[in-house]
Amino acid sequence: MEEYFCRIINKKDKEVILEQGKDPYYAYVLLKGNANVYKEIDDNRVYVGTVEEGEVFGMLSFIRNDKRSATVVADGDVEVGMILKDTFLEHLNSLPETVYDKIVNLRDSLFSVNDAKGRMLNCLNEVEKIKDRLDPGEIVHIVAKQSRVKPGGSVITTPNTIFITDTRLIIRNPTMLGMRENFEDFSFDKLTTIKLEKGVFSSTLVITAPGMGTAARPGLGSGLIAWGRGEDGTIDAIPKDKAELILHFIRDKMEKIRTQNSQQTNNGNTGDDPLTLLKKRFVMGEITKEEFEDMKKILE
Repeated sequence: MEEYFCRIINKKDKEVILEQGKDPYYAYVLLKGNANVYKEIDDNRVYVGTVEEGEVFGMLSFIRNDKRSATVVADGDVEVGMILKDTFLEHLNSLPETVYDKIVNLRDSLFSVNDAKGRMLNCLNEVEKIKDRLDPGEIVHIVAKQSRVKPGGSVITTPNTIFITDTRLIIRNPTMLGMRENFEDFSFDKLTTIKLEKGVFSSTLVITAPGMGTAARPGLGSGLIAWGRGEDGTIDAIPKDKAELILHFIRDKMEKIRTQNSQQTNNGNTGDDPLTLLKKRFVMGEITKEEFEDMKKILE
């Protein structure tokens, strides 16, 4: 294979051999040593695998006709052979069509697996940061990280991470270069409404929780969640696919809680007068303050 090399280079420990997002000009053969593979996902560098001595890497970008999909970093001192893109493609194109098609299919499968693996590891890394705050048996179902650019173009210097468990919504905000962090959480049984505002590149979740207005909420000044008029709070710059998942998951949980509370109310309070029942529905979060006031006027 040496006749295909245009250069042989040496890299020190931790030096970058190829970088995600860059244009591909070479394929590489790891002649001596080992290297680690990382993917940048949601502004985090996530380890996804290892390149061992003798392996070829960096050629998928040629076949995909795309930029580098990962970063490869030397794990100790290494020696690397470099193959020009044109040389690699010339020999690749000379292969029988059936062999070439198999390579393309393998490329697509590897890319999908590595991307899914990277995202899963990134989620696990984020969950690790809040494990001490989770209740026994509490399960995290969705992890979403805010984009750095909010709708309108303003930049978030320390994006929040949103966790959806089986009982609540948790927001984690690292501040001061990671030296401290703030948290807010909202139990599903305390939420009154949740809705989605779709943007071009990201979405905003708007939540309403009785008694959690700007003046009363515990996280006032923390910067975790932006509060609008009255008791509406907004979480900006959430990836659109994750925002949809969060919306449907929380709505489903809220509906189940309301159904359960309604059944308990009907079974245990059949003798209560309408105004008392109305107050209980408001306390349980089944209706908003505005709905409560409107119905109260009718009953009085």
